[in-house]
Amino acid sequence: MSSSDRSETALKIATKYRGNVDGKLTNPEPYAAMQNFFPDYLDMTEDYLLADVMSRPGLTMREHSMTIITTLMCIRFEGGLNGHMTWALNVGLSKEEVSEIIMHASRYGGWPSGKEVLGVINRAYPGFLDNNSENPLEKVWAQPGLSSREHIMIKMAAFVALRFNERLKELIMDVLDNGLNKEEILEVIMQVTPFSGWPVGTEALLIADEVFKTKS
Repeated sequence: MSSSDRSETALKIATKYRGNVDGKLTNPEPYAAMQNFFPDYLDMTEDYLLADVMSRPGLTMREHSMTIITTLMCIRFEGGLNGHMTWALNVGLSKEEVSEIIMHASRYGGWPSGKEVLGVINRAYPGFLDNNSENPLEKVWAQPGLSSREHIMIKMAAFVALRFNERLKELIMDVLDNGLNKEEILEVIMQVTPFSGWPVGTEALLIADEVFKTKS
């Protein structure tokens, strides 16, 4: 794919995902800083994330979004998380579902208190939890939840991002025949990698390859 083709593909994905007229990054502070100081790097990052990763057909846009949110929650990149929680609403996720993703990921990501989880949700969706002041998370759990398959994806993304390698190996073995296929497992790892880093993604791919060989 040529540079111009990649940029065109990236713009199409960005417009669909972010819901903006031109699809360009908005809101999160880290991206604004990158635009000011490293615009070339931002362009390369955009083309890689959008044209090379999010355009891949192995996951739906909804599933790509779920995986990104899980990863950002686990690595505590709240500056970017707020934007992705907003953009998730453009690709079929509801506020209740995104909040459930946040709470599920927080089990593995080690957020020290429920207050911080609530803070993440309230900053992305102001007023969303106000109707149930005693236990606002009940509002989320009372809604129709994510599917068991989607919970597996969230768990896998969290294990990859946090380098829970032994747990990741066990999870891949457990779900390979009853949850996700090889292609979907690889796509989850691929989507986590831009945010958590190449060493993390490479480790996860080696683990997946080891499991695949034992299953073949």
